[in-house]
Formats: sequence, structure tokens, C-alpha cells
Amino acid sequence: MFAWLAVASALAMGPSAPQDDPNTDPVAQLPSVMVDGRPLAEQARSFVAAATEGPRHRSLARWETPICFGVANLKADAAQALIDRMAKVAVSLGVETQAPGCKPNLLVIAAHAADAEAVVRRAIDRSEFDFRPARGGTDRGRAALEAFASSTAPVRWWHVSLPVEVRTGGPALLLDGEGLMGPAFGAPGAFGEAAPVLTVRVDSLSRTRSTVRNDLMRVIIVVDADQAAAVPFPALADYIAMVGLAQIDPEAEVGDAPTILNLFNADASQPTRRMTDWDAAFLISLYEARSNPASLNHQEHDIGRRLARVLQSGESAAD
Repeated sequence: MFAWLAVASALAMGPSAPQDDPNTDPVAQLPSVMVDGRPLAEQARSFVAAATEGPRHRSLARWETPICFGVANLKADAAQALIDRMAKVAVSLGVETQAPGCKPNLLVIAAHAADAEAVVRRAIDRSEFDFRPARGGTDRGRAALEAFASSTAPVRWWHVSLPVEVRTGGPALLLDGEGLMGPAFGAPGAFGEAAPVLTVRVDSLSRTRSTVRNDLMRVIIVVDADQAAAVPFPALADYIAMVGLAQIDPEAEVGDAPTILNLFNADASQPTRRMTDWDAAFLISLYEARSNPASLNHQEHDIGRRLARVLQSGESAAD
């Protein structure tokens, strides 16, 4: 996994965690206050729908297998601080993490602005299977992959998820190079954009649950170190943790929601510099919600309802 990691290491970057100047007195600023007359549950559902996006016709995925964190092109102390923060958030959600020396399935790569696109394109050329292991159902498609490669955002990300059979945990579709008789049946890309699906046994019919769930299996995050240097390192780490643990839409417009997703939004009425209670409640709700909803619409309503409940109960105090 991530056989192309060597292409990024040639950059030999080493940005360290930005430090605040102790001789500079902070300027006190009162945050903007936005009044939203909608019920909290409605606000929560709107946020879930606006902030997230998975593969077409699929429910949102989450980590069900242990995460192995990898960081390339950061100094050791900054890389460890980033891994520690991501791991802390993951563990708080009940997600297991792997020990050092594992093969990364959540990889963060730092690159200078002038090199970032070339790094991504070389990675895709070297092993497109890492980014699109099937022609449908595991990612947001070829157009989205091109947008990922050409993006100029301070942080860009690519999620790969796998539909699995709830009863057995086995894949619920064929990956590239696999066939009904095994990998020798075909070659990567042989099925075109619409790969054949495996037959999934249906033990019972339900309007509230599916026989298939979607698991995150790989996340690639690329950080433009030049642009990211404008924000505090702890805030950047929280932002990366958020997009690494949930299928956040790269084009999400979350409006006035008090979320770390507005970190790079200069027009946000509620700019944030840390993961908020709202963010923590969203992640808790995502990981507590049914993993095999009948539809994405059912899942969004479930997560939104839980998000409102967690916020009202005060269970989501961000750490």
C-alpha cells in the first residue's frame, strides 16, 4: 500500500510547527454572533448534507479497521505532533490505531505550492489503483480525481472507501484486476467505468438497514506548506484530523456553522482555530450512527439527529 511514497520524499521538506511570539500581546477580538432561527436538528441535518460527500449512491464511510498514520516531508517533531493529534481524535471515537512501522493507510504529504500538483500526478501515474481501486463505488470518480490533482487549496484530500458485506466483512464489489475466479481473470481497468458487482446474500429485507456498509480503506491528504504556514499548527492538525476521519466534501460550503472546516475561509463569520464542540459532536454522531443505513438520506437524518442531541447534552466538549 502506498508504493508510490518515495516520489514525495525527494522534496526533503522540513517545516516545523509554527510557534507564537511570546513578546507579542494578543489583540482581543469579539467573535461575530450569527442568529439562526431554525431548530438545532434542522441546522445539524443541513450541516451534514453540506459538509460531506462520498462516492455516488453510497452512504458515508468511516474507519472500521485500525488506522496506520503516515506523514511525509515534515520534520520529525512536527510529524509526530500531527500523528499524535490525529490518533487522539481517532481513539476518542473508538477507532483503533496501529503501532509505528505499519503500512500507512492514512497518509499526509507536505509539499511546496510549486511542487504539489506534480507530486500528486506522479503518485497517480505510479499507482492509480491506490486512488481508484474500482471503477465505481470506492471513490468520487475520475473528474473528482482530476480536481484533486489540480487543486490549489491549502489542504486537499482523497478518500477511498470499500463497500463490504455486513454479515461477513468481505468486499461487496470487484476491485480492478479481480474477477469471479480471482485476480487472474482481468487486469486493472479491464472493466471500464462500471465494474461488475459481487452477489451479496440478503438474509432479510429492511427499510432501515442495508446488507452493505462502506468502510474507509485509504486516505491521502496533501498539504500546501506555503499556504498552510499562515495558520497555527494545532489548528492545521485539527483540520487534517477532521478530513482524515470523515468524508468531507472538498467543495463544502458550511456557512455560519462553528466548525474547523472554516479554517481557510476568510469570509467565515465564525473563524475557528481549533476543533469545536460542533466538530466533535459531528464526528461522534458519524461514528455512532448505523453503519449500514438503508440510504444516504436515512444516514444524514440519523447523523443530524444525533448531532443535535450530542450538542444539547454537552457530551461533545472538544479537547
